Amino acid sequence: MKKNNNPQLEYTNEVINKKKLQNLMYLTFHNYGVIKSALIADKVKNLTFHYATKSGISLSIEDLRVPFKKRELIGITNNEVQLTEQNYRSGNITVVERFQKVIDIWNNANNSLKDEVLTYFRESDPLNPLYIMAFSGARGNISQVRQLVGMRGLMADPQGQIIDLPIKSNFREGLKVTEYIISSYGARKGLVDTALRTADSGYLTRRLVDVAQDIIVREEDCLTNNGLSLFDLFKQYPTTLTLKDRVVGRLLAKPLKLPNGEILDKNTEITNQLVDLIENLKIPFEDIEVRSPLTCNSLRSVCRKCYGWHLSYSRIVDLGEAVGILAAQSIGEPGTQLTMRTFHTGGVFSGDLTKQIRAPFAGTITYQIDSVTNIVRTIHGGKRISTSEKTEIAVGKYNTYILFVRYTGYPGLVNLDEFDKTGEIKIMNSSMLIKNVSVDEKAETLSLKTKNYKKDFHLLVQRNALLKHGQTFAVLKDNSYKTKTGGTIFYALDNNLGKKRRTTKKVFTGSLYWLPEETHQLASSELQTIKVPNETFVEKGTVISSNITAKTSGLFQFNLKNVPKTKIEKTRRFIKPGEFLFSKILIQKLSFLEFLTINGLDYVLIRPIQIYKVPQEKGFFTDQRYFSTSGTKNITFKTIKRIFYKDGECVKTADGVHLLQTFLALSIDSSYQTLQPRLEYLPHGEETNAYKLKIALYEIIKTAETGQNITKETKSIIHLLAKNNEYILPKSTLGFLKTLTRFGGTLSVVNKTNGTEKYCAYNPANEDPLVNRGDLVRVGTFLTKTVRSNYAGQIYNICEGQIIIRLGRPYLISEGTILRVESGSLVERSDLLATLVYDKLKTVDIVQGLPKVEEILEARKIKNGCILAPHEGKAFVRDGKIEILKPLGGIVSSDLPTNPKVNFKSGESVEFLQQLTDGPINPHDKLKTLFSYYEAKLPTTEACKESFKQLQLFLVNEVQRTYLSQGVQIADKHIEIIVKQMTSKVQVIVGGDTTLLPGEILEINNAEMITNAAIAANEEPPLYQPILLGLTKASLTSESFISAASFQETTRVLTEAAIEGKKDWLNGLKENVIIGRLIPAGTGFNYCGSGQKGSQKTPDHFFSNPIQKEQIISTVLRARLQK
Repeated sequence: MKKNNNPQLEYTNEVINKKKLQNLMYLTFHNYGVIKSALIADKVKNLTFHYATKSGISLSIEDLRVPFKKRELIGITNNEVQLTEQNYRSGNITVVERFQKVIDIWNNANNSLKDEVLTYFRESDPLNPLYIMAFSGARGNISQVRQLVGMRGLMADPQGQIIDLPIKSNFREGLKVTEYIISSYGARKGLVDTALRTADSGYLTRRLVDVAQDIIVREEDCLTNNGLSLFDLFKQYPTTLTLKDRVVGRLLAKPLKLPNGEILDKNTEITNQLVDLIENLKIPFEDIEVRSPLTCNSLRSVCRKCYGWHLSYSRIVDLGEAVGILAAQSIGEPGTQLTMRTFHTGGVFSGDLTKQIRAPFAGTITYQIDSVTNIVRTIHGGKRISTSEKTEIAVGKYNTYILFVRYTGYPGLVNLDEFDKTGEIKIMNSSMLIKNVSVDEKAETLSLKTKNYKKDFHLLVQRNALLKHGQTFAVLKDNSYKTKTGGTIFYALDNNLGKKRRTTKKVFTGSLYWLPEETHQLASSELQTIKVPNETFVEKGTVISSNITAKTSGLFQFNLKNVPKTKIEKTRRFIKPGEFLFSKILIQKLSFLEFLTINGLDYVLIRPIQIYKVPQEKGFFTDQRYFSTSGTKNITFKTIKRIFYKDGECVKTADGVHLLQTFLALSIDSSYQTLQPRLEYLPHGEETNAYKLKIALYEIIKTAETGQNITKETKSIIHLLAKNNEYILPKSTLGFLKTLTRFGGTLSVVNKTNGTEKYCAYNPANEDPLVNRGDLVRVGTFLTKTVRSNYAGQIYNICEGQIIIRLGRPYLISEGTILRVESGSLVERSDLLATLVYDKLKTVDIVQGLPKVEEILEARKIKNGCILAPHEGKAFVRDGKIEILKPLGGIVSSDLPTNPKVNFKSGESVEFLQQLTDGPINPHDKLKTLFSYYEAKLPTTEACKESFKQLQLFLVNEVQRTYLSQGVQIADKHIEIIVKQMTSKVQVIVGGDTTLLPGEILEINNAEMITNAAIAANEEPPLYQPILLGLTKASLTSESFISAASFQETTRVLTEAAIEGKKDWLNGLKENVIIGRLIPAGTGFNYCGSGQKGSQKTPDHFFSNPIQKEQIISTVLRARLQK
């Protein structure tokens, strides 16, 4: 098979960001080598510096644009949170489910706002400096952009618990006092963690280097027949890594037959092209085995074939390469990087809370469930179907109309033909709930009054018309912003003239800049009456045609319809007073500069600018008090200035236009928005043509809210006590509500002033109550067949025609809750009722990530770990034990801890190593379970190796998963080298006829040789078990006492070495550096290797046949044991 390791460079025409620049340099290096890559990198560097200097990109406060949809999104989210609170108060969900639901609601809102920020920048302002910096990879990320212009979101407290009060503001808008205090948790957390965790990361790197420093590529090929199958890498311990990430650069451990008949030999390098071929041909993973440092047979080293590619050069690693140091630095360096990253995120909570599958487009869900299903309760308190087997879900074409009733909460009928399949449909009702505002303090306001000038307004509403809050009802009669001709309007003197802003209706203050331009439209028959040549300068008052006279001085041009105008070739811009034009002409007034080309000659046109000042005007309020306890600012009139043209818009007309108009809008205090204001005219005492405005507040009393219908058969009649236009006092009785019934019965009225009891009436003739005295009811419980309870509490009494309910507050508690009070006991306010046991999500940043890596690599024993199934079979829970019935007979039992949560049903079939209880997996327990399982089937040495293999894959994937959760990717081979050092020792249980002592720790290869020698001599071999050593323990138990003594516990290590008479063979780098010799790596490999190994031939080369090799080994070992 022809090799082609390097992907080819292709012509690309796209925006180059950080990732694409990395890919470009990668392809350059692998196609053209080091020298050309260095030249290209230098040229790219010069290019970027040149344009970075020219652009001068920097952040300004104006660059932080907040999306318009933020307010709408926050409002919708607040409604969802209020609905959740209502469900909690009604007893439908527990406090934990309420907490989870609120967290999820705000997290989804945060993600939606983040997408809105991206869309806003991408579509409205792609050249925004903030957008360029963050998404080119130069500085910052999407999380920081979201906090600047979106919302800060959910935060974590110092204990890592999520605070369910989100920070709705962003840094552009500024934080409130409460938000600032919550935000400071994360800031302090980041500073402290940066100081503390950097040292931990450096110490982790030191331990990694110490344990792997003697791993050097010493052999060409270890001649092993073992390897890792892709099934083990992907199916048994899955991660988010792709096939390319895990196998490119490895060598095949056994020949691979392709579907086309071609056979790939053993030790074939797996390239990118070969991986693509494997994926395209869909070769089963069970057929593919690759070599790995985990299965290498080399002693205290790794061979070239098992290591594979050197990832810097994409070719087989060289002899003498210190791959152990490389692996240690590759794992330790991202730890330092991630520690620093905590400072930037500062405890912000983000990420998906649950693994969810979202619909790719709108449609109909279809699925077929043949197995048994269970109704389960979600973390939000909802009911869902749980399947016991894998089920496929298909999303098909949608119908034209879909009715949204229950799930969204917004009923409505939507025509999906009007939307894109990949879009979102949001249904909003027209009503909006406004929270009541309560006043805590009252104070008098002192204002500085200036001289008022008379202003005339034109009313836009009729007499006695009802007004609404925020409605404009008058426009100011003002011609100060009316122009004489048409022209172009500008809001500011920036150079962004080609970009038109949107129409603004907000309060505008500052200056408007008007570039006058007179435009007339003539019929074709009137063209002959034009008396002025085209493109000539005319004075004000010049007669242009029979009925047109120039109102301003300027350049005259006429253009025929459908004939393009003379294009302005060069930039137009404002030129300010004091500037020199062509270093000669001093500009006296603010002007507008244009470059024209007429008849092949370039002209500069300096056009005058008219400035319209827009001052900031305050509104005014009425002097009257509507209520004795309130102030005079209940009803205020706000001035709203509206501009009718976009920034940079050209208005083509010969007559003047109004650039800006001032409107009066009615603003009502939130406490009185339920009252309806009405506008009335009162005659002015001094002027006959002037009127006074009177705002009258009307309170509309709705009878439907006053009377509560008992049943559908009742009718209400109002008997009024007050006459029309009669003056009444506050809290006066206006009338009585009479209720007419169509059935007979007894009416009882319970007058309770404290509000602790409510009653519900019903028809005793036709309905029987479904509840009994003393029953507990919730909102919505059926009291009779047709009457539901509107209150929660206890049935106090059932009388003729009525049910009396003592009001109560329901609390829903989950399974496993510890009750602190007995039923019927008296409690006081703030007494503890129950303790809920639940799993709560915490923020998982590197503060948890680094100790997690350290915990795995130090092989620490985990508290409250889970119980793994020691054998496959049927599991039962009996007498505080888990008993597993093997398929071939026999029972294996495991003790259960106190208050466990079992993950299976009694009598259910379980697989080997399945998690039977909740909790993390303890690697030591897993190794014991593996060894006890394989020891019954295999010899001791093989059982140790198979147990180690399964545990090694587990540890590699656990480390990978921890780093991948932080967005850091490390090559598998680096982690495999470290893990192999941790899983290469066994502990002697019984020495047998050998000199080994119980508890002694030795290499598995040495243990295998001693076992083979004992068996060959017909002696009892030793019994041993595999053990998992952490980094520190592995370093201290290394064969080199010089290396171990320089790490930790120097006195103990040197004392033991002196007592035992140890010899140090100086195989590693560290001991050679300490002694002062040349290290056996790199250029010193051949020098050191010549004295020890002579050449790079394999050990099998010295023996004529394997039998002679085994005899020599057994003779040597027997002689040692007899001493």
